[in-house]
Amino acid sequence: MKIGDSLPAFDGPGVTWLNDGAGAAPAPDAVTLVHFFSVSCELCKTQLPQIVEWRDRTHAGRLRVIGVHMPRYPEDVDLPRVKSVVAEHGLTHPVAVDDEHTITDRFANEFVPAYYTFDREGKLAHKKAGETALKFVQQAIERLGASAVGIMPELG
Repeated sequence: MKIGDSLPAFDGPGVTWLNDGAGAAPAPDAVTLVHFFSVSCELCKTQLPQIVEWRDRTHAGRLRVIGVHMPRYPEDVDLPRVKSVVAEHGLTHPVAVDDEHTITDRFANEFVPAYYTFDREGKLAHKKAGETALKFVQQAIERLGASAVGIMPELG
């Protein structure tokens, strides 16, 4: 995906929704953060609490969060394991289990963790992957106006 591309669809073969997949429908007037993770990625798991904090500390649904579980290995398609990680980390937002990489391919995503931030018009405004991604994602969310003044703590 390139900056300015539209938010792709989240349906298709091999996609199973955890929580309410209806939350992945277009949402006007909300900044959308799509995060890719895998149950076999320890770095992903260490970053999930920050995603939950952003989701829960943003006023009136101004930040919509959608998770995409992207399996990296055959054992990653174990749905009970994915459900366990989702529950353990408090991911109550929509999470697509993308066993056939349908969504992953639409994003042309190759990495976990990976973050795609879309503006209120549903256009890609920022993308980042890897260990240092969260600091840049936070800046993008703030720049797009999804945060309330003073509620998002600085990342170290």
